[in-house]
Amino acid sequence: MNILEISAVQAQSVTAGDYLIFDTTNLKRGFAIHHVDGSNNIHISHKGLYIVTFNADVVPVGAGEITIALEVNGVPVNSATFTGVAGIGENIAFAFPVSVLKSCECIDNRVNLKLSVSADATVTNAHIMVNRKEY
Repeated sequence: MNILEISAVQAQSVTAGDYLIFDTTNLKRGFAIHHVDGSNNIHISHKGLYIVTFNADVVPVGAGEITIALEVNGVPVNSATFTGVAGIGENIAFAFPVSVLKSCECIDNRVNLKLSVSADATVTNAHIMVNRKEY
């Protein structure tokens, strides 16, 4: 079993285009998923199908559309968007499968996951779980 569940319960102010930082590892089993507390990067080193689930409370600084996006190797692959009102929070949640192919000598298929925020916001109670589905 390979599973990682990390969180950032304390409020963090994020500017447009920045990434969420996760400071606490709550659960880690296995060898395929890596995260260093206090960083914004989750690294997957072994082939497989992984299910990524995310949720957080997001309070925009200004009115308008705000998006939390899951990025795989720098490319947004899934997101949650809402039209926010300054100072009023919204709970954001989504799940997405990520496939990691086997690497070889000539191709590195390892994956880096990050969560970006499209507009200035305060984010609290952020949790992300990455679970490898055995097959």
